[in-house]
Amino acid sequence: MLHLLHRLGYAADLVANGALAVEALRNVDYDLVLMDCEMPEVDGYEATRQIRDPATGVRNPRIPVVAVTANAMTGDRENCLRCGMDDYLAKPVGPDELALALAKWIPRTKPAATCMSAKPAAVLGSDIVFDLASLLKRVGGNRALAKRLVEQFVGDMPSQLSLLRKHVEEGDAPGARRQAHKLKGAAATLSAGALREAAFQAEQAAAAGRLIQFAELIAAMEREFDRVKAAMRTPAPA
Repeated sequence: MLHLLHRLGYAADLVANGALAVEALRNVDYDLVLMDCEMPEVDGYEATRQIRDPATGVRNPRIPVVAVTANAMTGDRENCLRCGMDDYLAKPVGPDELALALAKWIPRTKPAATCMSAKPAAVLGSDIVFDLASLLKRVGGNRALAKRLVEQFVGDMPSQLSLLRKHVEEGDAPGARRQAHKLKGAAATLSAGALREAAFQAEQAAAAGRLIQFAELIAAMEREFDRVKAAMRTPAPA
């Protein structure tokens, strides 16, 4: 996301959770917030509620807030509107979708009456192991960046899958759902459709409290990750 913003000519600051987002808005006059909905400590929904409350002390309680989430299901836009967000982008976010949203809200000339619907993200095929062409398009053809993202993804995924298992062992369904959601977004961004689908199924199982099914789906995610890893390591044509 930072790479796309810089390509479009915008400067951005990155924070790790909603509490830090609110704190940043107390100290700096920003033009817009790209708000991840699923974050530790304070999620994007609660952070937006705090931003809209003048008593919180942010410099501009009406700053445009654009949700960025790996969800793309019925009711998500309504949830964003209910907590005070102005817009909604579903991961994986491409440069065209991001540019449209930024052009709409910077500068913002009048309040929005409804939560807008930018061009929805393309749904990744659930049978696609790894779509390099899609990833390259998302990063504007920057092969060095694509390679770095792939390396980070491959290196980080084993520990993230271990954390999934830890949530199951502890009977922590909410934690398991959040972790599966995180991996779903990462897989979508890296254009790993089959892994994204497995993570989505795990997220749904955890949300319903079906941890036995969730444990079985972790095994499916591990198998899909092995396939993704092999595909990512296959030399790509120049």
